[in-house]
Amino acid sequence: MIEDKNSISKILWVWQANRKLISKEIPDQYTSLYILGVFGKYKHIEKIVPFLSSSNQVLRNKASESLKQIYARLEDIIEKAAFEKLVYDEFETSSSLTHKLAIIEIMRIFSLQKREEFLGPMITQSENDLQYIVVRSLADTKNFDLLDAVLHSADTTDLILRKSALKTWYNGIKLHEISELIEYCAPRMHFVIRAAYELQTKGDVLRQLLSNTNRNDLPKPKAYPDFIIRYFTELLGKWDYDPEAYRALHAILVPSYFTFDQSETLDEDRPFIIL
Repeated sequence: MIEDKNSISKILWVWQANRKLISKEIPDQYTSLYILGVFGKYKHIEKIVPFLSSSNQVLRNKASESLKQIYARLEDIIEKAAFEKLVYDEFETSSSLTHKLAIIEIMRIFSLQKREEFLGPMITQSENDLQYIVVRSLADTKNFDLLDAVLHSADTTDLILRKSALKTWYNGIKLHEISELIEYCAPRMHFVIRAAYELQTKGDVLRQLLSNTNRNDLPKPKAYPDFIIRYFTELLGKWDYDPEAYRALHAILVPSYFTFDQSETLDEDRPFIIL
């Protein structure tokens, strides 16, 4: 790792990096991107940006990392704003998935407000691979509208996207005070159950919600497979005695074998399996 703080040495390193950046050899390009990440300034950004669309994944990743390093060192507000605009413009004009993924990786260092503003609308507008990294990039959001969009993206057969979306959603709701949490989660309690199970949590958030939510505000019961029933049975045994939480959970979680119906007509109120 280069750690030389001497100004002359820095200038020489950067000069070498600029010179070798135009090399056709990947090791030379990689080393140059690395050096610019360590010593580079705002003026070097435009030299690195083209590598975000490189056909070589190693170079794309190093370009993203170097740009994040430079952005983190910027102190001038105007330069930071110009950097952000350059990145946003680069994304808007891109038609390549790999290029967009490399750009979003840079955006992860931006403030939450900036990420919510730009990436938020993309949650529901993206295909799976892009949606996955967008959801990951908003892992610290607590905006309920965005969390709803994230939750909607969890309704997929893509296991990686679903788990990432549920994790972002679950972590996001935990950032709220209990009063806000209850109001938002009461009608979505089945999704809290689903997230608690799929993420294999200890159920602390679920228990807090069940213990404090008015049971009249809970959704109708739904049926769950045996393996989920077993998970929550074990979970109940680990909780401190909390009759309100127990009653609330049992009121909405019904074993699937209780729902068989031989009639030809289906009652709309009949519980159904959600997993």
